[in-house]
Amino acid sequence: MGDDYKFRYGESLTRSGESPVAGSRGGATVASPPIAAPVESRVKFLGHAEHQQLIPFPFGLLATAVIFDVLHLITDRDDLATVSYWMIAAGIIGGLVAAPFGTIDWTAIPKGTRAKKVGAVHGLGNAP
Repeated sequence: MGDDYKFRYGESLTRSGESPVAGSRGGATVASPPIAAPVESRVKFLGHAEHQQLIPFPFGLLATAVIFDVLHLITDRDDLATVSYWMIAAGIIGGLVAAPFGTIDWTAIPKGTRAKKVGAVHGLGNAP
């Protein structure tokens, strides 16, 4: 505790007064691992990434549809199955609305990085 760390956009995380390459602690020289600057979203609304604002809706709708399906199985009430059906439909539509914004953000990730590969698997894994 008490270590004064600083971070400037595009630089490594270092303790104040140290070079970004190496630091000295207790007489031993320790290499500071670089921390990459975050990739900024290309599509924002009120300063926040649009894709991240939209994805909770499909998650919530699809998860709640499962609950309504289970309640339908327990109570045999048809209206619960109908609600579940429409929640699934709204969840799929919500996912389709969020997908283009995620694709736009994915194009901003530098080529050849792990983040680009993870984003591709994420996007293709969610494709219908």
